[in-house]
Amino acid sequence: IIEQSLDLDFDVMVTDIAPVDLLLQRAGRLHRHQRTQRPRGLETPTLYIRRPAVVEGVPGFERGDTAVYDEHILLRTWLALTRHGTRIRVPQDVEQLIEAVYTEEAPPADLDDTIAARWARTRHRMLRERRADEQEAIDRWLRSPSHDGELAEFTANNLDEDAPDIHAAHQALTRLSGPRVDVVCLYRDDDGVRLPDGRSVDLRRAPGRELARALLGRSVSIGQRGLAPRILAQSVPAGWQRSPLLRHQRLLVFDPANLCRVERWRLHLDDDSGLEVTEDDGESP
Repeated sequence: IIEQSLDLDFDVMVTDIAPVDLLLQRAGRLHRHQRTQRPRGLETPTLYIRRPAVVEGVPGFERGDTAVYDEHILLRTWLALTRHGTRIRVPQDVEQLIEAVYTEEAPPADLDDTIAARWARTRHRMLRERRADEQEAIDRWLRSPSHDGELAEFTANNLDEDAPDIHAAHQALTRLSGPRVDVVCLYRDDDGVRLPDGRSVDLRRAPGRELARALLGRSVSIGQRGLAPRILAQSVPAGWQRSPLLRHQRLLVFDPANLCRVERWRLHLDDDSGLEVTEDDGESP
């Protein structure tokens, strides 16, 4: 939002690494407005970019960064900025930096073997994923109103709008993303599972409208890489399968401390921040 949608003015900005064009976009919020005087010591706009850890000359990008941005583009951005130096002139240096990151040329000839291998591996993966996305677009492309083919072509694929556990080829996708799953968060007691208000939930029976609405009020969508497929592999409770409102909901059961375990993931319900997910390695998305 800050990067593209708000007319804000900063003296100093700190950012995680991102594709170079987005970093330049963020830098455009520095000294955006003409002011007669800046605070002492902040007369020069300054952008700090968090440096990734470098092992044997190769940057190791954090999982949160590669979940959002392509690793190859991040690698090329890191190389371009490292070679450019600490001072960026706008607009004089913009074209040079953009071309260094987005042209399809071979890696710089002076790269050592380790980082050249990373370059080749990440570029191959990026191109493979790009081809898959392009094919996905072709498969789902809507025909023109003047299309002179058979009318049956428009309904050749019976696409399910909301089933998260069927193959992506049979879903009516609206965006390219990883799998997501909707879960209902309930609690366990001696008699089974219950809502926070104490109402017991019989998972074998289809809930009525009032109970279904209460259960949906406990629903949250999870798209955590690795975790979502594990939850999708679980069965929908038998009673919920007969409910149009709950037929795609999975169940997560929490203990009195608001904790739930799914293999290596620890899930915690917090009154302020909602559902928190932490892996055993301690990283929390």
